[in-house]
Amino acid sequence: MPIFSIVTVCRNNLSGLKRTHASVVQQTGQDYEWIVVDGASTDGTVEWLDSAVSLPEFAYISETDEGLYDAMNKGSEMAQGDYIIYMNSGDEFASDSILADTTWHLDNWAGSSSDVVYGDSIEEDALHQKLSKRSLSHKRVWYSMFAHHQAIFYRRDKLPAPAYNTEFSVAADWALTAKLYVEGANFRRLPFAVCVFERGGLSQSYDKGIVARIRRERLQVYDQVFQYSRLRTGLILLIKEAAEQLRERLPGLYDRLRFRRSKGARPI
Repeated sequence: MPIFSIVTVCRNNLSGLKRTHASVVQQTGQDYEWIVVDGASTDGTVEWLDSAVSLPEFAYISETDEGLYDAMNKGSEMAQGDYIIYMNSGDEFASDSILADTTWHLDNWAGSSSDVVYGDSIEEDALHQKLSKRSLSHKRVWYSMFAHHQAIFYRRDKLPAPAYNTEFSVAADWALTAKLYVEGANFRRLPFAVCVFERGGLSQSYDKGIVARIRRERLQVYDQVFQYSRLRTGLILLIKEAAEQLRERLPGLYDRLRFRRSKGARPI
C-alpha cells in the first residue's frame, strides 16, 4: 500500500484539475496514489482523465454527490494509503519534494505515532502574489483550523467512517480535526509549507448568508465536539468575529499581521 493517498474533489474545473495533476506528477516522492472524485462534470473532465492521466496508482469516479464533504467521504473510502491529504482541483503542492520531505519526517520523528501531520500554506491572490501563512499550534484548534485543510495529512486508520459529517456544509473539516484532537490523536508540525491555493473560498467570504451559515456551524462544533458552555462559546465567537471585521475592513493590515510575502515555494 502507498504511504499517501491524495484525494482530489472536482466539478467542472478542468483547468484547476490539470494544475493539481501537474503538481502531483512532479513529486519526487513516488509512494502515493491519486484519487479523483468528480461530481459528474460536463466540461470534459472525464475524457481528460481517461486519456491524459497515466499514473501507476490512480483511480477516479464520476457521479453526482450531495456536496463537497460527501465527495470527500467517497475519496476517503477509496483510499489505501497510510495518510490522506485532500488537495482539491486547483490546489498545488508548495514544492516538488513535499511528499519526500514529509516521508523523511515521518521516518525520523521520535516517540509516538503521527496521527495528524500539518504544515504551513501559501495563498495566491488575484494578482498572483503569493502570501506565506504560517500554521498555528494545533493546540489552538479550539479557536479555529490552525492550518489550511490542504496542508494536513490525516492518518487513515484514525479517521472515523465516514470521515466528514455531512450535516456541515462549511465546517466539517474543522469538526473532524477537532474531534481527533479531543480524542487524543497525536499531532505533528512540519517545518515547511505544504500547499499553494487560491484565496477566496467560502471560509473567506463576506456574503451575509455564508457568514451566517459559518456562525451556525461554529456553534455546532463548540456544542457537539468541544461541549463548551454557551458563555465560553460566546466569548470565543466575539474574538473571532472581531478578527474577521478587521480582515474585511482593513485587509491590508490583516495581511501584514497574518502573512509574509513569499519569494519562493517555501516561507522562511
